[in-house]
Amino acid sequence: MNFGGKVIDGHMHFFKMFDENGKTMFEKYDEYQEKYGFKAINLCSIPFGYADISNNILAAMYKLHNPTAYAYGGITFDTFPVKIPVKKGLEPETQYEELMEIGFDGVKLYDCKPKELKMLGIFPDNPFYEKMFAKAEKEGTHIIWHVGDPETFWDIEKAPEWTHRQGYFYGDGTYPSNKEIYDAVLRVLQKHPKLNVTFAHFFFWSDYPERLVDLFEKYENVSIDLVPGSEMYAGILENYDFYKDFFVKYADRIQYGTDITFPVNEPYWETLVTEVYNSVATDKDIEIYCVKGKGLDLPKEVCDKILKENFLRTSKCPTPKSINKKALKKYIEKYAYLIEDKRTKEYILKCAENY
Repeated sequence: MNFGGKVIDGHMHFFKMFDENGKTMFEKYDEYQEKYGFKAINLCSIPFGYADISNNILAAMYKLHNPTAYAYGGITFDTFPVKIPVKKGLEPETQYEELMEIGFDGVKLYDCKPKELKMLGIFPDNPFYEKMFAKAEKEGTHIIWHVGDPETFWDIEKAPEWTHRQGYFYGDGTYPSNKEIYDAVLRVLQKHPKLNVTFAHFFFWSDYPERLVDLFEKYENVSIDLVPGSEMYAGILENYDFYKDFFVKYADRIQYGTDITFPVNEPYWETLVTEVYNSVATDKDIEIYCVKGKGLDLPKEVCDKILKENFLRTSKCPTPKSINKKALKKYIEKYAYLIEDKRTKEYILKCAENY
């Protein structure tokens, strides 16, 4: 499948610079964009937990390499759980300003995935984050925010077997509850109702369509994306007729994305690209991560918004921002001590010499 420039993958990741064969993320994502004919791709950085600060740096470097690429930078810290007050210069609002100065197109927040929230030890409605959210709201900066996980992951009876095996079961009493996480995020929205935010993975609310309607009606700048959480496709199928109308009514509030990662799920890229597309543009039966669904076969004008136009509108960037090399070099000098992989650090420092 080649989209001929009619689709933007608005949500993808990488966790390493090099794969086991020495091929770089730069090479693989060049190939990815060319193979599927994406107008643009958006690298969402996660600079703690799965990766480290090099995720921000490499995402910015990829924008220099590929001017059609967007990148959303993340906030990180040098101690976990975070000790407040943090070291001067690591405040969330300071890091936000640094990302904007470098030329990131938006912000990726991963602080409310249960494992990472437990790691950080700070809920998003803590005053610690207040200045960052206030700045983002005032400036209209687009935030892609991962909140929670499927509700069943807290339930010993309903959690898929693999969640125990891979560390995604949250019902052992050591993690914040699903309700605690959502209540905190909704308090942030109540305080900052103009936030320009896309909640990833359908906000994990496909089983609660009335909640999504209420969310959209209350907050004009809130949207969701179609990135699997594959369970959402079962929820859509369960409420199929409702969602046929919902996607048309709220066509401006839904975005395409795949959540592909390098190098973790590379064998599955074809399925993700195709099936997420089929979920809106065709009436085909679909299957993602063993969850079955059915495409909504939406009108072309609705698909055009979901597949490309909504990302351009919410990002407020008709074309990706340019990278400020001087600011990027300063950022590298400040944060290089947090880069864990020696080979990646050497690569970054060598490139920075030319900035």
